Amino acid sequence: MKKNIINIIIYVVLLIIIIIYIFPILWTFLVSIKTPADAFSLPPKFIFKPTFQYYYDLWIKLDFFNYLKNSLIISFFTVIISIGISGIASFALTFYKKRISGTILIIVLFLRMFPRFALLIPFFVMSVRFGLFDTRTIIVLIMVALNQPFAIWMMRGFFLDVPMDLIDAARIDGCNMFGTYARVVTPVILPGLIATGIFTFLFAYNEFLIPLVLTSVNTKTLPVAIAEYSAEDLGYWSLAAAGAISIAAPAIIIIAFFQKYLVKGLMSGSLKE
Repeated sequence: MKKNIINIIIYVVLLIIIIIYIFPILWTFLVSIKTPADAFSLPPKFIFKPTFQYYYDLWIKLDFFNYLKNSLIISFFTVIISIGISGIASFALTFYKKRISGTILIIVLFLRMFPRFALLIPFFVMSVRFGLFDTRTIIVLIMVALNQPFAIWMMRGFFLDVPMDLIDAARIDGCNMFGTYARVVTPVILPGLIATGIFTFLFAYNEFLIPLVLTSVNTKTLPVAIAEYSAEDLGYWSLAAAGAISIAAPAIIIIAFFQKYLVKGLMSGSLKE
């Protein structure tokens, strides 16, 4: 009886937490399908005539698809390059231990803590000097550089779960470091690779500051485009809400598709020495 009461309390607490997290998303969606009069009515209206005019304006009139394309392309290539570099780097720092490995990991962690706004002017100067301003290339390169510390440390947790006997067996069979990583270790930590890739994708997809400074018209991303919808016109509130839902939708779809790998990867990626 006591155990059942505890379980009920746990479920009630979890339900409350879920409602707290879902309510802002639900409220944003309701605002996106309301007219300004309904959106700003007091008390709030929960029974109203919905309109999808703002989604039509967003996707058809405001070239929202082009911004989505820029965000997806930048995020996709950021994931591919980041996982390729951080995977082999983390593998080497984990299994080919030298005195310098620990120092490198600490330096990498320190770079992650470095404030991004302090790097904006150097990034801007470099992008202009090399003719990369307002291109996807410069955003991808910067996002890869900024996300490497996170990716290396996260993937290191998965590599630590790989038995050392597996590495030794691969070496005995004649595999070099890259062969061991590609043929033996990668299939074992695949869920961890996917989990790291998802988080890297979300970081790049939701990045606002870097694209705001280094993009103009050609490569503007979704967060930057949505921020330009000012609040001077009340109709922009519903438009911005429609944009927020449209931004979240691709990320939700990707996470739902890889949910199994994400959960498995996070469950297996415990940090240990």
